Amino acid sequence: MRIGIVVDSACDLPQDFIAAHNIVLLPITVRIGEAVLADHRDEQATLSFLHAHVAEHGAEAETIPFSVNQIRDLFLQQLVIDYDHVFCMTITKTRSPIHDNALQASFAILNDYKPVRQAAGYNSPR
Repeated sequence: MRIGIVVDSACDLPQDFIAAHNIVLLPITVRIGEAVLADHRDEQATLSFLHAHVAEHGAEAETIPFSVNQIRDLFLQQLVIDYDHVFCMTITKTRSPIHDNALQASFAILNDYKPVRQAAGYNSPR
């Protein structure tokens, strides 16, 4: 059985730990003015982005959690292919909607593929 772990980019795990344990990162979008970056915890890319945009539009900076569709796409393009089960750890839902978005994305996938699983002889999820 292949078990995967996905954590949101607000986690405080060191990049070396993430890489060593094949942990998948659920990015968050950083927007400064009109410039947008999906934060994949690449320190160099993030610093370059900040240096290029903070001075001019720093007051407009915000983070935006991945939407339900973006999370669903990540799961379908990578996680459901590589793993049988996935544990998704996010920041608390009182601080960010990323938890609810991940939950909605996972239920959407289950609902979309329930007939396929049943036709293939898998037990339906309870």
